[in-house]
Amino acid sequence: MRKTPLLAAWGLILALFFAAPLLAQPPQDADDDDYDDSPPRLTLTDEQRATFDKLWDAYSDQIFPIKEQLRDQRLLYVILARQTAVNLDEVKKTIAEMSRLRAALRTQAKKFQADVKAAGLPEELGDHAEEAPPDDFPGHGFGGPGWGHGRGHHGWR
Repeated sequence: MRKTPLLAAWGLILALFFAAPLLAQPPQDADDDDYDDSPPRLTLTDEQRATFDKLWDAYSDQIFPIKEQLRDQRLLYVILARQTAVNLDEVKKTIAEMSRLRAALRTQAKKFQADVKAAGLPEELGDHAEEAPPDDFPGHGFGGPGWGHGRGHHGWR
């Protein structure tokens, strides 16, 4: 029995294995070299940055208790949903409370956006209030080294 066809088959398989990622690359156009889909970085003066920090800290102080209540309601919902004898009235009350708290967070975000606009800051800064991640993931919104990026979520600045 000749091993040449078997070796040729393995060689073809290996060649395709290494060539497939190269063939899967999108074509590189000369015009795409300077393409960057990230948003433009805003340049703020020291006065604008101080004003924004003051507004952001006030906003954070307002939403933190609401987020804590929402987190507690989510935990209560999980506890209620996992019980063998589910009390639907309690579950419905918990869902209604979570909806009320989410609406309060949206209201605070819109107020923050209005405050940013009234302060004469770029409106893009107000959009970050909507992008705040939920607090049911470790480290989000609680600050601390590494987990909450120090003073909250200022990684976009």
